[in-house]
Amino acid sequence: MEDERKCSICGKLHDTKFKINEAAEKYYQGLRNSNTNLIVESISKSFIKYTNKSEKGSIQKVSNAFRHAILNKYPLFDLETGTVKEIYFVADYGMMQSFQRLRFGKPLEHDIIVIEHENIEYLLMKEDPNLSYEDAHTITEKVFNYNKPLNEWKRQ
Repeated sequence: MEDERKCSICGKLHDTKFKINEAAEKYYQGLRNSNTNLIVESISKSFIKYTNKSEKGSIQKVSNAFRHAILNKYPLFDLETGTVKEIYFVADYGMMQSFQRLRFGKPLEHDIIVIEHENIEYLLMKEDPNLSYEDAHTITEKVFNYNKPLNEWKRQ
């Protein structure tokens, strides 16, 4: 009986995680099909307001971050084929929520950090095309750790 209950709970968790990932993927696809300039403009307004940084530099940062996280394809391991190929990053529900809050002017601390984080990753990978995403991410996490404040926020 207890094993059946555990299986039931695992199944519900799996279904929930699948729905969350599916929602994130649909949101990312919607962003890819939208006017990039308008999205960057709306996110930049929030970023500038909450960081008090210059408009020109902020718009470039947001553009880099958005293109890197949502629009660009990179040589990544594809779970479906088991090979490395040019693909988008896997949609992330937490980042989806960060981009939503930024777009609508209600960012949290980790939403601002995600822009800084994705911008640095983008710049590192642009500067050194041979640098893997994993290495760029590790370097960037030392300066702009998005996951730490995100996880702290989730625990609240």
